[in-house]
Amino acid sequence: MAHHAVSSSKQYPGPVQQIQPTSFSLTHPRDIRQILGSPRTHKSPYYGILRFTSRDSLLSTTDAERAGKMRRVFNGYFSGAYLQQMEPLILKQGIERLMHQWDTAGENNKGEVNYCESFNLATFSIISHLVFGQEIEEGGMQTVRWMAQATSYMSLRAVLQLLPAPLFALVKKLPGEQRHYVRMRAYVERAIERRQKLGERRADLLQALVDGMQPPLLLSPDDVVAEAFLLLIGGIDPTAYTLTWTLHLLLLYPEHLRCAQSEVRSQFPLNTKNEGGVLSYAELRGHVPFLDACIHESLRLVPVPCVQIPRTCPMGMHLRASQSEVPAGSTLFANIWGSHHSETHWHEPWRYNPQRFLDDPRLKHAVFAFGHGTRLCMGKGLAMMNMTVILANILRSYDVSMPEDYTIRGPEIRDARGVPRLMPMTQVLTAKPRMPDRDCRLIVKRHKE
Repeated sequence: MAHHAVSSSKQYPGPVQQIQPTSFSLTHPRDIRQILGSPRTHKSPYYGILRFTSRDSLLSTTDAERAGKMRRVFNGYFSGAYLQQMEPLILKQGIERLMHQWDTAGENNKGEVNYCESFNLATFSIISHLVFGQEIEEGGMQTVRWMAQATSYMSLRAVLQLLPAPLFALVKKLPGEQRHYVRMRAYVERAIERRQKLGERRADLLQALVDGMQPPLLLSPDDVVAEAFLLLIGGIDPTAYTLTWTLHLLLLYPEHLRCAQSEVRSQFPLNTKNEGGVLSYAELRGHVPFLDACIHESLRLVPVPCVQIPRTCPMGMHLRASQSEVPAGSTLFANIWGSHHSETHWHEPWRYNPQRFLDDPRLKHAVFAFGHGTRLCMGKGLAMMNMTVILANILRSYDVSMPEDYTIRGPEIRDARGVPRLMPMTQVLTAKPRMPDRDCRLIVKRHKE
């Protein structure tokens, strides 16, 4: 018999929690797939907090017609055919740049690197070329650091908008962080200005936006800035931080690290003809199932977009999996974190166990880090390509270990649940390491067969 959702004080007590009179948080995977895939639910006004400029972007708009137009503009640039065409550039700006940085560290810094910064640099370099068609300004890590501070500021600003007005005023007391946002906006505006002055057209996303200033879209200059902001932020953070958490988890679970290394090295031994080169996604796809499982398990255990996804339900809805009725006008929140850590749906949900996805591949459909259905992130294909290529080449070409003086985390240091303790994280809109300078240090050494 169907029942109405009721509140509860437990952390993840059941598939539906009433969090306000007409707001419900859902954790059952089938319920989440239902609300994210149903035409009867729509974007909630909560998305307005993700307006990072004076104009809505594809992410923040609740105008379905405008969102559809922008998706049609972008979709061709995230298709498999386009990514295959751009793969040489993606390899050069991503894994090849990272490996050069790590090899240099091996010569000059006793092999110590900060892998969080390395992943941010590689990902930003890829997005800078795919979106803006240009090299990173100001060279390297300096740019990556202030961009990371800018996105942190924007995330905090977004969340503070949910608080009462006096508390939201706290954002005005962050001038140091706000200057990074101003700098990031200037970076985007300079790229747009250079493109408008360029005498030739480029086959990239920025050109698509500039072209959109003409009929039929008639985007304003502020519209172009808003969409470029979204592409920059959405293209960097999810990929860079999922890579960071995946490597961190492999270091905490050395048995899985050895298995992933063995898979890549046995499939693509270094003594083959491409020694010294890098493995492409075309070569890797379908041949590294355990590595793919490692990425999915990281997306489950630490979903970088750690927010609840809100949908409005104007006509009410019967939630089939939980047999619950929600009234018309309700707001339904897809509780991604709660769903991914539910003991009802996952065996030992706090343990990093990639094997679960090999034992039952259907479990991938219960991982919602990229959304679901028509609300699936259009950049998922690019993100999975980058993560697979970067991790596979690292595992094949390097032996990695924690520094000897890093003793506060490791396989033997367990939390109250008896699993290896994760490094501290900040969870605002995305899950990031709280102290990457301390916790993301890594010793790298070229692997020899």
